[in-house]
Amino acid sequence: MSIKRFLFAGFGGQGVLLMGQILSYGAMLSGKEVSFMPSYGPEMRGGTANCTVIISDEIIASPIASHVDVLVAMNGSSLQRFGELVKDNGVIFINSGMIQEYNPKAGIKVIPVDCKKLAAQVLHNEKVANVVMLGAVLRETGILETNQWKPALEAMFQEKRQGMIEINYQALKVYEDSLRETSGKI
Repeated sequence: MSIKRFLFAGFGGQGVLLMGQILSYGAMLSGKEVSFMPSYGPEMRGGTANCTVIISDEIIASPIASHVDVLVAMNGSSLQRFGELVKDNGVIFINSGMIQEYNPKAGIKVIPVDCKKLAAQVLHNEKVANVVMLGAVLRETGILETNQWKPALEAMFQEKRQGMIEINYQALKVYEDSLRETSGKI
């Protein structure tokens, strides 16, 4: 990997910025160069929110990404707004609980993840749906190893929400576990 550009987008309250923060922190703790640039409307919950994360082995010249390798769209309006920014051979993760259908341009891989349903079924907690989606991104992109995320979660939640570390760590593994159950192997 020389450089990977990610864009996480959705409504405020869907945990879009937290996904970007966890990815950024995990990459930073593993020795990568990282840029995190959030953007959100004046009324965060229910308004639009997105963030760009750039991960590289080399120094990052600019935090602005005119095109991305990976888009995570948590709602339909985010997919419509940012879908065209995905490079050829890029990947779009869609929250299939909110987006039923999407026909991308040729050369783009679409991975549907019903993250809210998975979070509710497996962890009985829909609030970690965003972290379930992040787990799918980690698994499918191979950007970092799964075991590198617990230190990032511990560092992020250590002071304010210590009790959230374990459930978020479990949420990162839900997608991979669901693949194992449906196919018998990965």
